[in-house]
Amino acid sequence: IQLDSSVVMRIRISENLTPLRDAKWRGIALDFFDGKGWSKSTQKRTVALRGNGDYAISQSSGHGPWVHYQVLMEPSNSGYLFALDRIQRLTVDAAPVIWDPADDSLSAPPHPFRRLAYQAESLRHDATTSQPLIVLTDEDRRCYLQLPSLDSRVAALAKEISSNALGERTLADKTEKFLRDNYRYSLEEAPILNPQPLESFLFETRKGHCEYFATAMVVLLRNLGVPSRIVNGFRGGDYN
Repeated sequence: IQLDSSVVMRIRISENLTPLRDAKWRGIALDFFDGKGWSKSTQKRTVALRGNGDYAISQSSGHGPWVHYQVLMEPSNSGYLFALDRIQRLTVDAAPVIWDPADDSLSAPPHPFRRLAYQAESLRHDATTSQPLIVLTDEDRRCYLQLPSLDSRVAALAKEISSNALGERTLADKTEKFLRDNYRYSLEEAPILNPQPLESFLFETRKGHCEYFATAMVVLLRNLGVPSRIVNGFRGGDYN
């Protein structure tokens, strides 16, 4: 799977592939937006895992099928380990391994000159039962509602999109539909005259790649009081 020009990975799954063809493989979540780019403010809460290549990550509660998988990453300058959510155990020949409980992300030293293989186990959500409600702390809400000073048109657009919709899920669905219907995905570099790339995307070029769409959705939702963050990773894959 080609993530970008420098990250290629392959995944072997022991269980039935069918439920995982559209699975989300998480790398890192970003919560702080300065108006031009994203960064991670939860770095101070990370944990250096103890173990000799075999790491117990967490003991998530709830029900669901176990998924056992092996990941082979080609040489990369990225240190993030991509995994399914609710990861329970990790086996990797790398140290130190850092876990951030705020976004369940894992990182190890970059491996620019060698392939990196690791095995992991995750507890998947059972599709037949509702997912557990996540209760955000006050600090989480502060992080996921943070906004820099932006053009007043951004808040006005968010209010226009909401159209008095109630409920966070409804607001998210309406925002996604608005972006899908009114903006065009493009990998071409559009001429941006505005020094603020988000405002330029929303009100001038109206086209851009995935980072523009993701940033726009998160910022619009935060303007509506919906805690949101950027998740870096990929979805699905091609069977070989």
